[in-house]
Amino acid sequence: AEGVATRRTYELTFDALCQGLAGFVLVTDREIAEAVRLLWQTTHNLVEPAGAVGVAGLKKLSERLQGQAVALILSGANMDLATLRRVVNEDA
Repeated sequence: AEGVATRRTYELTFDALCQGLAGFVLVTDREIAEAVRLLWQTTHNLVEPAGAVGVAGLKKLSERLQGQAVALILSGANMDLATLRRVVNEDA
C-alpha cells in the first residue's frame, strides 16, 4: 500500500495526530489485499490498497468495535494492472 508508506512525518498533520490519535493498527499486505477483494466482492467497489487499509484494520478490531457505529473512507482507484492481477489471483 504505497499510499500509506510515506516514510516520514509531515509537520502540518503530525501535531494533529499527536493530539487526537488513539492508537495504531498494523495490517499486513495480505490483509490489505483481502480487504480489496472483500470490497470488490461485496460492494463492487474497486479501491487501491491504501484505500482498503481501513477495512483491513476494521476486520482486526471487529470484536472490540462490535455494537459501535463505525465509518470508513474508501478511496482511490490508483492501482496498476500488475498489482490488480496479484490481488485478484491472491498472490498478494
